[in-house]
Amino acid sequence: MGADLSGLLATFAVLTDGDIATESWYIGTNPNSKIGGLNRHSTVEADVSPNREDYYLGCGDNHHLSSRLFRQNVAYAAEDPDKEFSMSVMGKQWAANAKYSQDNNPFLYFFPFPSIVSLGAYPFYPNFFSNGTYGAGGVANYESISSIIGAQLNEETGEFEYVPERWPENWYRRDTEYGAVAALTDLLTEIYPQYLLPMPLPQIGSDNLDVATVLCNVQMGLGSITPLALGGQEASIEAGVTWALGKLAPLGINNTVLGCDTKSISPNFLTSNETVEGGPLNPPPSVVKNTGNNVYNKVYFTETPSSPPQCS
Repeated sequence: MGADLSGLLATFAVLTDGDIATESWYIGTNPNSKIGGLNRHSTVEADVSPNREDYYLGCGDNHHLSSRLFRQNVAYAAEDPDKEFSMSVMGKQWAANAKYSQDNNPFLYFFPFPSIVSLGAYPFYPNFFSNGTYGAGGVANYESISSIIGAQLNEETGEFEYVPERWPENWYRRDTEYGAVAALTDLLTEIYPQYLLPMPLPQIGSDNLDVATVLCNVQMGLGSITPLALGGQEASIEAGVTWALGKLAPLGINNTVLGCDTKSISPNFLTSNETVEGGPLNPPPSVVKNTGNNVYNKVYFTETPSSPPQCS
């Protein structure tokens, strides 16, 4: 990975999910504030992932391998002339995932930086997960991809178990740098044109565009660009938010957090109302059940999540 691309990603991770003083980020959460970390939704982790479910559609489970999504990805690769996870194959995966999320996830979030992270994951598969330098003899085949993302086929059921991610045997990294310009060029010319999901309001063109989803987009937008260092210091706006929600209740967005359904808000999401259901210190039971439950050797999401999801 080129220094410009790695520097961009690392800087944003520290800003939104870590500690500026030590120039580091949390894999889990800040042990003091209990918020932040790479698990914080819609910063470095984003919706429309290649093989993980959206936060809302997965009832808070955006980290386990989705069997149905990888099954779809493998099927596209099987149609490829070289049976690889090529750029065109990952473009098809993006198109299918983006359309499904737009149609079924009213709280789909597609603001600038998280959207670039989401799109960037697709060209990363051939460019970083192939065995060798992609386009110069490197092979982005099933053996490499499945091992790196933690997918193992259960031949009896035909489903993919989530197993520990690891580098494959006899695998070697690319030997030429893949930087920010190349990544942006690939995602904007090879991936995104396969399905033009509107930015910053992905609900445009679907039945999910209403006052609540627009407000929720604003709420998530503010949260995604708020440095973690400021987390928990927004209490001063609580009175204003409460007043606004009261005025907007007739529009059908009462019992929400600025339009966001509580099941759509990550436990690590920055919000002034930390202790209400849906806040980072009191997520809904359906989310608590799934978040951070990193259990391997199990199959997750054999079927397409319903909309809205029936979380339990």
